[in-house]
Amino acid sequence: MILTKCAQCAAPLETKCFRCGVCKLRYCGRECQKRHWKVHKPFCPEIKRQGGAEQHYANQKYAEFVKVAVEKCANDTKGQTCYICMEGAKRRHAPDEGLVRMCACRGTSGFAHVSCLTEQVKVLVAEVEENNLSEKVMNAKFLRWEECGLCGQEHYGAVRGAMGWACWKTYVGRPETDWVRGSATGVLARGCGMAKRHDESLAAFQARLDLLTRMCPNDRAAIIMCKDNISTCYDNLQMYDAALALKRETYAAWLRLDGPTAENTIRAAMNISVVLGRRNENIPEAKAFLGEVVPRSQKALGPDHIHTLQLRLLQGEMLFRAPDATLDDCLEAEIICEDVAKRYTRTFGAAHPLTGVARSRLTCAQHQLRILRGKAELASDFSRLSPEDQALFPGLAAGVAAGISCPDTKKNVEEWLQAAQEGKGAAKAPSIKEMKATIRKAGFGVADLIEKSDVVKRYQEALARLGTAQA
Repeated sequence: MILTKCAQCAAPLETKCFRCGVCKLRYCGRECQKRHWKVHKPFCPEIKRQGGAEQHYANQKYAEFVKVAVEKCANDTKGQTCYICMEGAKRRHAPDEGLVRMCACRGTSGFAHVSCLTEQVKVLVAEVEENNLSEKVMNAKFLRWEECGLCGQEHYGAVRGAMGWACWKTYVGRPETDWVRGSATGVLARGCGMAKRHDESLAAFQARLDLLTRMCPNDRAAIIMCKDNISTCYDNLQMYDAALALKRETYAAWLRLDGPTAENTIRAAMNISVVLGRRNENIPEAKAFLGEVVPRSQKALGPDHIHTLQLRLLQGEMLFRAPDATLDDCLEAEIICEDVAKRYTRTFGAAHPLTGVARSRLTCAQHQLRILRGKAELASDFSRLSPEDQALFPGLAAGVAAGISCPDTKKNVEEWLQAAQEGKGAAKAPSIKEMKATIRKAGFGVADLIEKSDVVKRYQEALARLGTAQA
C-alpha cells in the first residue's frame, strides 16, 4: 500500500478505505469518488488492465526513475555495453534503453540496463522459491535488488531508486501476507531515500510500518528498523526534533534487543550522531557520544566497515565544527578525515559519493586548521609589539578573528603593523597603509577594512575626527 492519500482530496487514508470497484483506486469516501469520476473514467479501464491502481502507479514511477538514472549516467556509459545482454543503448531484441552504473565497479565493468538487472534478480528469487531453498539463501538473493552482482557493493543515487521501483512493481500484486512483497516495500523505501526522494521514501516506510504492525507484531527487530528509517526520513525533511526523539527511542530499543556491540545498535548510534550534529548547541553531546561509540565499532565491526568509517568521519567533523575547537582538535580532525578518505577511495573508488563526502570533510578540516593557525600567529605578532604600538590597535587581537578566514587577512594585518611602525603621517596622496595608520590614530578599528572603498570612507571619517580634536 503505497498510495496512502485520497485520489481526489489527498487526505491520508486508513488501511481499509473506499475503493473504485473496477481498478481499486482508493478514496476517503463515496463523495470523493463521485467528484473524481469525470477525471478518472477515461483512465479506469487502462489502470485495471495493468493490474490495478498500485501496479499502474508503480509502472509509471519505474519508467520515471529509469529515465532519470539513464540521464545521470549518460556521460559514463557512452559507448559501453550491458554486461548481462551484451548490447548497448540500441538493442536488437528489446526496446532501446540507456545504460546505468552507480556502484563501486571501475573501468569498463558494471554497465547494465535497469531492465536487465531487474530480470536477473527476478530469476534468482524465482529459483529460490521454486526449489524451496532456505531463508538465508533467499535473503542473499533478494539483496541483489540493492547490490551490484559484480563488485558486491550497493547501488546508489538514481539507479538505487530505479531498482527500488523495479522491485515494487514486480511484487506489488502479491498478497499482503507474502514475505517477498513485504520486503519489496523496504527496497522501495530505501531506494527512494538514496535517490533523494525523501517524501516518497517516508510514505513507503510508513506503509511498511503499518504492514509490520498488522501482520508481524512480534517481529521487534523489523519494527525498530522501520522506525529508525522513518526517523532518517524526518531528518532529511528537516523535521529535526521529531527525528532526534525517534532516533533516541530506536537506539534504546536496539540496546535492549541486541546489545551495545551489535551492528544495528552501532548504526542507530551513528544516526543519532548525524542528527545531533545538525545544530551547533548539540555538538558537545555528539562529540562525547562518538568518543564512546567509535572504539566500540572499531572493535566489533572492524576499522574498514562502512559504519566505522562513517562514525569516524562524523567524529572528525564534530571536532573541527565545535565552537570551542582548539588547534589540537583540528589537527586530530584532519588526521581522521584524511585516513577515512583514503579508505573510502580504496574500497569504493574515487567517483563514489561517499568518497566525495570524505574529501569534502577533509577540506573543511584543513580550512579550519589554517584559520586557527592564523589566529595563533596573529596573537604572537601582536604580543611582540611595544605597549605604544599596541595602543594603536584597539581590539586587534579580537577584531581580526572575524575576518581571519579570508586568505589575505594575515597579509593585510602584517602590512598594517608595518605601516604603523614606519610612519603615521598622511601624505598628500596617501597609500592604503598610510590611510589605515591615520584611521588607527583616530581611534577607529581596521580589522574589518578589506575593500579599498571601505578604507577610503573610514579614512575620511578619521580625518574629520582628528581635525575636530586638534581644534
